[in-house]
Amino acid sequence: MTDGKYIYGVIEANQRCEFGSIGLGEKLVYTIGLKGLACVVSDSDLEVYIANTINLAEHERVLETVMNAHVVLPMRFGTVADSEREILLMLKKNGNQFLRMLKKLEGKVEVELEIAWKDMKAVFSEI
Repeated sequence: MTDGKYIYGVIEANQRCEFGSIGLGEKLVYTIGLKGLACVVSDSDLEVYIANTINLAEHERVLETVMNAHVVLPMRFGTVADSEREILLMLKKNGNQFLRMLKKLEGKVEVELEIAWKDMKAVFSEI
């Protein structure tokens, strides 16, 4: 796959945006849009990404960078479209739903929570 697109998330945008070479593998991150919505993407030669600490951190870094200027509906790590056409079809099909979800996220902040347990055996037995 040579024209695949790794998708980080969806934003509201009326024109193409570029965020620099901050994507997985230091690829350029940019948007592909339709009617005021856009997917934040980078070019992808891979179909499957390994969820290791480096790749997960790069995915998160892109989302955090985009969040500095836009409300972002994040996509799951490893989401890859076969082509720009596939992204445009997804935006066309799901546009209204994406807009509703983005409106719900407006004014919200992301909070990261870390929990450490001393006795994991007890935690798992309780679950």
